[in-house]
Amino acid sequence: MTARVAALAALLALAACKKQEAPQSDRPSPIGATERKRGEDACATYLEKVCACAKVKTDKPDLAKRCDLDKALIDALNLALGVDDNPTATAADVWRAQDQARKIMASCVQSVNELAGLGCP
Repeated sequence: MTARVAALAALLALAACKKQEAPQSDRPSPIGATERKRGEDACATYLEKVCACAKVKTDKPDLAKRCDLDKALIDALNLALGVDDNPTATAADVWRAQDQARKIMASCVQSVNELAGLGCP
């Protein structure tokens, strides 16, 4: 009888450990479709406007440089959103990726506004 009790106790202890092993997810919710679309649209609009303005305002070489360099914003945004979508990414990686994605999106919106101040259409 003591062997049965010991086996039962071992099974109960094992079951309790298994329940505790299931990690509580501290992974953030994915960035919503509306926020993603707005961010992607903002970056595409910025890139389109800065490159168009660089062609018109040839007296401002920094615009041409921005046109060339800022094409990487779309790739950076897609990379960050890819990590957000990756179910195997750690919670910490998702938090960082979402932070970076939101910074990129904000930068695109701010840059569109800056172009208006430079006289770009």
